Amino acid sequence: MTTLHLAINFQSCGVLRAKMRPGDRVISLLYEIVGRPLPTEAEEKDFFSSGNLAATTPELVHWAPPLYEKSGREIKNTLDLEEIAENNEDIEIYLESTPNSILKTAQCTAFLLRNPRFRARLTLNLLHISPENSEMVEIERVSVDEKKSVLLRELWAAIRSKNPVPLYQMLSVAEEIHEIFEKNIRKILEDFPSVENGLSRTEAVILSLIEKGYCTHRTLFAALHNRRDALPTDYWLIGSIIASFGNCHDKILDGVPGGQFNLSMHDDRAAYTTWMNGEWKLTETGRSIIEGKIDLSACHEINRWVGGVHLTNDALWRWDARSEKLLSPIDWQPKQ
Repeated sequence: MTTLHLAINFQSCGVLRAKMRPGDRVISLLYEIVGRPLPTEAEEKDFFSSGNLAATTPELVHWAPPLYEKSGREIKNTLDLEEIAENNEDIEIYLESTPNSILKTAQCTAFLLRNPRFRARLTLNLLHISPENSEMVEIERVSVDEKKSVLLRELWAAIRSKNPVPLYQMLSVAEEIHEIFEKNIRKILEDFPSVENGLSRTEAVILSLIEKGYCTHRTLFAALHNRRDALPTDYWLIGSIIASFGNCHDKILDGVPGGQFNLSMHDDRAAYTTWMNGEWKLTETGRSIIEGKIDLSACHEINRWVGGVHLTNDALWRWDARSEKLLSPIDWQPKQ
């Protein structure tokens, strides 16, 4: 009997290698799904097919679909997720309690569950990693019955919807999969612009930490890493938020170098050194936004994704943290 182990997060690989038996296969899913355009339904098959899986050894595969490959380097091989799953008796998915992990789990399981034969083989494994020692891991197994199977597919359909209402509605039933699904869907909804100032939760945390003195790359990212309540955004998107706040027409941050936060900047020694040595501080505009005197949309171009929802200045869904409700662009009215 062989098992396909799907590691939703890269750090899960070390745990899985210890559990492998001869003939087993581990696939680590090396992409971030939060904040990026999702593949369309028509693209979903290609997303999980050959050309997207990179084999480093016969047993371990690192998977970074070109759509999400940060470096832009293409990966060429002949592996296919559905074929690999077909050739293993069991399919074990390992996930953690983070928004990105939950979204990728929904995406992957929804794809596999299109094949009814896979449901009986599928098990979710929740990794509870000690914050004090990352090598201390407890694994909680969650079987996928018919009800959970339906909910996981509904969750992915809600995530990819152009309207966030279906995802909001999943809050009431996501706990039936497991409590971490409800917890992390809430975090994703909190990353819609706030009714108070237009900031997402991630943006508000970044500005708050900078205001408290975590005003360099190293100190800010260390502070973000040490937070127990994981943010739904990854390294590259956090850097992009900082870059955009320092380069918009009415600056929110001072001291941010010009240009984009991307791989090209990291490969440019001078640009990277300038970024790493920079110290950022809030402008008066930034403070006014935090205090709710100015809405972010009034001074900053918004162009980002939350699941299948494309947020722009002309189409901003809002999250009301007090009532825990979503407001449509039509329903939200700016403060007078």
